[in-house]
Amino acid sequence: SDTEDVVVTINPAPNAGIASNVTVCETAGAVDLAGQVAGEDSGGAWTRIAGAGGTFVAATGMFTPAVGTTTSTFRYTITGTSPCADDTEDVVITIITAPNAGTATDITVCETSGAVDLAGQLTGEDTGGTWTRIAGSNGTFVASTGMFTPDSDATNSTFRYTASATGCTSDTEDVVVTINPAPNAGIASNVTVC
Repeated sequence: SDTEDVVVTINPAPNAGIASNVTVCETAGAVDLAGQVAGEDSGGAWTRIAGAGGTFVAATGMFTPAVGTTTSTFRYTITGTSPCADDTEDVVITIITAPNAGTATDITVCETSGAVDLAGQLTGEDTGGTWTRIAGSNGTFVASTGMFTPDSDATNSTFRYTASATGCTSDTEDVVVTINPAPNAGIASNVTVC
């Protein structure tokens, strides 16, 4: 008999794992992209294939968003040994814009001035925030509308506007309303003299 042997070498197929997408605030700390992939082979390479802003370090697979960062996609690639093809997995980092409570301008009013629109004392704020009174007393404060009407018993008051976004730390801004007492000229009594 005559024989001949054929050796079949099996190369393992590369495995880039299974990705989990994540949503973070633009002011969040660093995101470890490898932590968003499970079951992957080590030694792969990270690339950014979509999005802009923030700081991406391909060598470490770390991404740190910043204000203005857009939703971004990062690809993990495991190079296959021929004839196996490369395997890739994409991680999408959805960026939430950090809330902005704006910039406040304090105001001085007379106790008889009438209603004060607290939102009118803010510039650049996100809408939909909430108002709370954190100092002062009396007068009429309506939190749902952000309106404050002083009266003769009202004291200087501080009102806080809080802007929130899921996944982000809330931002606050305070408006101080200083109450001046209304002038009082008294009550006159007329007199007749020689």
